[in-house]
Amino acid sequence: MILDRLGPIIQNAFVVRDLDAAVTAWTKLGIGPFFAIHDSTYAVTRYRGAVGTADFSVAIGFWNDFQIELIVQRCDKPSVYREFLDDGQEGFHHVLTTTDDMDGLIVTLGEVGHELLADVDIGENGRVIYFRPAGQRWPLIEVGAFHPPIHALFDMMKEAARDWDGTDPLRVIG
Repeated sequence: MILDRLGPIIQNAFVVRDLDAAVTAWTKLGIGPFFAIHDSTYAVTRYRGAVGTADFSVAIGFWNDFQIELIVQRCDKPSVYREFLDDGQEGFHHVLTTTDDMDGLIVTLGEVGHELLADVDIGENGRVIYFRPAGQRWPLIEVGAFHPPIHALFDMMKEAARDWDGTDPLRVIG
């Protein structure tokens, strides 16, 4: 069973057209600070079987122990984000969960008819995939097999959110 291979959902992600406006909206709820990584690319991305890398920015903030990720694609290259925008969508795009057995999970997804859209090598940080459950268009499910540097980054962000006083709502890292 697929759920037996997955951890809990740790993030809701939103594809937006204006990162600053999205951060402002979320921080008005008291969520923050957000940590932005601009000019993000991955080591290797396979989107619908083709190799390519899109340019995007992300900002991650924590709502207690739960992540809110905001994503802006900054180019027209094919990606799971561009496909969403080209469908006329903006907003809730995917949830994030984790696995300890990415290769086994991918085999199982194919066996039950789920569509693997992207397989992303994030170098020393691990690997993520995006898949679409059978019969569903949006939202997607992202699954990460993360190495220690990503866990440390998430822990730093979560700790910053614990006692956040509303100042410096968008902090650039990377």
